[in-house]
Amino acid sequence: MGELRYGICRSLRRVTRRLPTLYGFNAYLRLQRRCPADDEYCVTDVDGTITMFLRPYEFVDFALFYQAHLYERAEQRVLWSQLRKGLTFIDVGAHIGFYTLLAAKRVGPEGRVFAFEPDPDTCSRLVRNVMANAELAPQIRVFEAAASDREGVAHLYRSSPGNMGGNTLADVGEAPAAAVATMTLDRVFADESIDPGRAVVKIDVEGHELNALRGFHATLAGTVKPILLVEAADQHLRRAGASSRQLVGELESLG
Repeated sequence: MGELRYGICRSLRRVTRRLPTLYGFNAYLRLQRRCPADDEYCVTDVDGTITMFLRPYEFVDFALFYQAHLYERAEQRVLWSQLRKGLTFIDVGAHIGFYTLLAAKRVGPEGRVFAFEPDPDTCSRLVRNVMANAELAPQIRVFEAAASDREGVAHLYRSSPGNMGGNTLADVGEAPAAAVATMTLDRVFADESIDPGRAVVKIDVEGHELNALRGFHATLAGTVKPILLVEAADQHLRRAGASSRQLVGELESLG
């Protein structure tokens, strides 16, 4: 039965990848609701180039399975316009590794990629996806930790099944929580001798962006700065007692 479902999914995938953007997006949202919650497929051509183990009942996985080229299109355009051979990419909130893997291809063997994912289950999936791309794995280092304003331990609040990419360090009350390690980006840049002028940093951590930046002050206050792509979603930031205005102000204060 699993093989039959996979065959059907592959056929649907070939169709939806050719649909117009809006129609295709709505189509795969409708399809996702019908995905069994126990399937995982090895897809060897995510975005045409990388291999990933995907679970279509998860929102992000579903988007990558059917239409990776539509997933966060604006963010993809910005990142790929900035990354080039030999640079370092820091993926804060790496989830299962889509950006991590594609960035590794962009920066090439002479470049480096550092991926942060605090959730133990998601991080194990991230590592599995990295190892599934043997030619990229040597240049990728995975940290099972959250980037924050201090080193230590914090509570990670888990999102509902079907959208584990929504896990957050913002206190959301009754959501199940797990203790996870935290570290600062300043420490990583120092320990790994990362040149800020040759680094691109993506921070997408469901409302914890301000804290991640506060653990990056020493680096960002320097005369040579990395390129930053930071999510500023008020609906997530409010859960952490912050706002997009506050986040922008923090960045402006660092020059």
